[in-house]
Amino acid sequence: MKRGMNRRAVTNVEMVVAIVIFVFTIFSMLVLFNVFHKAENKSNSIDEFEQSFLEGAGSYTLVGANCNSVVYEVYTFSFESNYVSPVTGCNPDNVVYSVPKYGKIFSYEQLMAINQRYSTDYDGLKSEFGSDFILNIKYENGTSMFSMTRTKPSDSEIYAKNFRIKVYDNVNSEIINALVNVQTW
Repeated sequence: MKRGMNRRAVTNVEMVVAIVIFVFTIFSMLVLFNVFHKAENKSNSIDEFEQSFLEGAGSYTLVGANCNSVVYEVYTFSFESNYVSPVTGCNPDNVVYSVPKYGKIFSYEQLMAINQRYSTDYDGLKSEFGSDFILNIKYENGTSMFSMTRTKPSDSEIYAKNFRIKVYDNVNSEIINALVNVQTW
């Protein structure tokens, strides 16, 4: 009878040791992979950058106008006071307008001013946008419109984001869709 109890006791000890080893292994893996480490949420800074950048945009109103079966897109801009409507030669009573669409838009001059300030007053832009940054604005076809670059620190985490903007080129009277790539640290 003693012999049977001995085996049971050894089996219980082996089970306890196995459970301790298993729990220790799981805990070690959790510590190794930093599961308990709360990461600093810097991705908010890139969202805040985007929000600050877009606050500088003007506004536009787009209305479709139908005059004698010809459809026009009529834009008005908050930064352009002398815009002339393309709907000409129509009796105003014959023009049918669509529901207006509102949005944010940059003038090409605004972006040129930001590009110039990037080289002359970077610290001012940095405090305005809330962090160090690199900004690249490209046309839809991928060619560069503005490239504002700086040396990135090697010891910092870099956060990147792409977002789309509309740009009004008043020289050619056209609206350009552009892609903004921003990197912050």
